[in-house]
Amino acid sequence: MKKLIFLTFCLSLALASQATDIWNNNLRYSINSDGISATVAKRTDSKRSFGSDQRINPVDRVLTDTSSNSGSSSEDSGVQLLSGDLEIPESVISEGKTYSVTSIAKDAFWREEIVSVVIPRTVAMIDEAAFMGCEKLTKVILPEALTMIKPQTFSMTGLTSVTIPQGVSSIEWGAFSDCNDLLSVTLSETVAKIDLNAFGSCRNLKEIHVRRATPPTLGSNVFDRVDKSTCVVYVPKNSKSIYEKVIDWAEFKNIREE
Repeated sequence: MKKLIFLTFCLSLALASQATDIWNNNLRYSINSDGISATVAKRTDSKRSFGSDQRINPVDRVLTDTSSNSGSSSEDSGVQLLSGDLEIPESVISEGKTYSVTSIAKDAFWREEIVSVVIPRTVAMIDEAAFMGCEKLTKVILPEALTMIKPQTFSMTGLTSVTIPQGVSSIEWGAFSDCNDLLSVTLSETVAKIDLNAFGSCRNLKEIHVRRATPPTLGSNVFDRVDKSTCVVYVPKNSKSIYEKVIDWAEFKNIREE
């Protein structure tokens, strides 16, 4: 009898888990605990190519693996990789109920083949490594509801430019690391802190537009392997001398006001 009750309990949990997932236009969503919002979730739990537990070590700049079952290809999951342009909706409907899309889960688009992505204004949180390894991703529009860019969110993507929106106060470690095609970065005036290797190994970065009169605090090696003799830093009027007195920013040889 106890065994039957236990099996019934496990079945109920499984059904409840399934009920919290929504599939819409080839995207998977998980209903959040508040019952009124949803998170864009990983479309499959299968590891792809490198495995989603692998990360770029921010100090040694090498790929490390903490998973035990990495190496499976995307084909193993039975879910075809996303490609082309992606626009995430502000809301999704399931069984007649509307859920606001407020977040994107960790590794949600790991190594997908999307070219561009529009993230709706309703999204206030993008978890770490959400778009990591999307090598074909060249354009992203970020929502103003964000308050931070989490670790390795856009690491190893094909972004050519990025604008950090008003409201973001910090960019965490490795957020845009190893983006070899990144040419231009614009930082809103609310960005006060940029963490370890946030733009490390962005070797082709040509210009940085900083809207904040007070220089953002930089962690270690934020612009590691960026050519600071050719990359131009544009700062607000009457703030050039301030940037030139801050050691980390003073490494750039071309600071100009705009």
